[in-house]
Amino acid sequence: MKIKDLLTEKRLHHLEEMVSEITVDELKSKIKRNEIFKLVEISNPDDFDNAHIDGAINIPLDSLATEASKRFRKFQQIVIYVQEAASSVGTVAAGRLQRLEFSNVVLLRGGKEAWRNAGLPLTGQEDADGETETTEESDQTWLK
Repeated sequence: MKIKDLLTEKRLHHLEEMVSEITVDELKSKIKRNEIFKLVEISNPDDFDNAHIDGAINIPLDSLATEASKRFRKFQQIVIYVQEAASSVGTVAAGRLQRLEFSNVVLLRGGKEAWRNAGLPLTGQEDADGETETTEESDQTWLK
């Protein structure tokens, strides 16, 4: 392994220790209790449009700092998720927000993959017949 790869791996491990996580069940409970938070999928727009958790907003990693400064308050809870459980992008995104002094950032453990595997619906998801599945209209007071 190259020295650069070892340093990157070490930094990522350090970030993982600093980032708080939330489980799918905890996120589901927050939504059910109408808690107020921002739900953010860190992905490219095409992946987001194909399937995302209802009520989430999409911010690609490369525009996170700019968009976060425009959209969020420093003390607001921000729940971040990514496409796959094995992705380090969520950890990197949470670390960036923390360095920008956003004090209440959590990462959905397992990302969208864990949400889907728990049998929970995704908005915009195509099923085997090519039809789009959407969640029923929900009370999204938690998005404020």
